[in-house]
Amino acid sequence: MDLDSRLSPTRLTERVGRHVARRRKELGLLQPALVEALELAGGCGIGTKLRLSLMENGRARLNLDHIQALAIALSLEPWELVKGEWGEVSDG
Repeated sequence: MDLDSRLSPTRLTERVGRHVARRRKELGLLQPALVEALELAGGCGIGTKLRLSLMENGRARLNLDHIQALAIALSLEPWELVKGEWGEVSDG
């Protein structure tokens, strides 16, 4: 694999941010509700709507702790959040 075919940290941050926003909307959550869920999941410093908004828009760096907390709060595995592939949201 050459370097050009891999995601740069900035592109990966943007990609994960888009996936977070998409999943949040699929679950019918507003940002404040996700922030609250993140606090319960050990949010790793994501504890404000502004910080979450920056993350969803690819303007705040993510680390593995962030990805883990986001995945837990969004009922996903971390790899699903990074890859952007998960099953349908069920109603119950």
